Amino acid sequence: MKLNKLAMACGVLFAAGAGTQAFAADGKVHLYISGASALEISTQKAVAEMCNPSLPASDRTFFKSANGNAYQCTSRTGHPSAPFATAKVMDIRKRNGGGSGLGVMNVEQSIATGFTNPASTACVAAGTVTFGGLVWNQKTGCGEVKLVPDAGVSDVEPALFASQGYKGTLPAPTPIVAQVFGIPVNDKLYRKLQVEQGISETSGFLSANAPSLTYAQVRSLFTSDYKDWTQVDANITHAGN
Repeated sequence: MKLNKLAMACGVLFAAGAGTQAFAADGKVHLYISGASALEISTQKAVAEMCNPSLPASDRTFFKSANGNAYQCTSRTGHPSAPFATAKVMDIRKRNGGGSGLGVMNVEQSIATGFTNPASTACVAAGTVTFGGLVWNQKTGCGEVKLVPDAGVSDVEPALFASQGYKGTLPAPTPIVAQVFGIPVNDKLYRKLQVEQGISETSGFLSANAPSLTYAQVRSLFTSDYKDWTQVDANITHAGN
């Protein structure tokens, strides 16, 4: 399965385990992700990006439990964010409780972990909620079910869990959805922003010559509403790296 990339930064990584795409007997595509809670808002927007926006809200349901969330919708097709060539009903669950350790240890060692259970009889309809530009039916108070995570999220380097038993057998972490923890800028981008704003400085960092971003732009960077720098300025697509 392909999660839509949010390429602002690589502060949080997915450590993919075996079998990140599972076609169950119910015909749905299931993906279970455990780990750091800091990525939850970005995860919501990434999932929404993969859902078919032309379908009514009745196609999308957002489930909440004590330790995480689950998302069900039909995938979009014919779009860069489409995860499959043909439409599939997706069931994506994100475990937040327990933090990064569950995104590393539980993936590596295939430990059954509590995930939100959309089939729970405790789920209660709670109106609608909007995220990622889509309206979702919301159900809260859901119970949980033990499942082995397919992928994990960690804002701590996996090797640092060695004292807790991490064996180092996971593949190299792969950045898929990123959470911004600091100002997401480097020298090349700083200079490119200067050029786009008519500033000709080529060396030094004088505050008087600093390029500027609006409050709305900065907020969009931190909330993952912007998916890449071209949404700040379309010309940045030509900057290279």
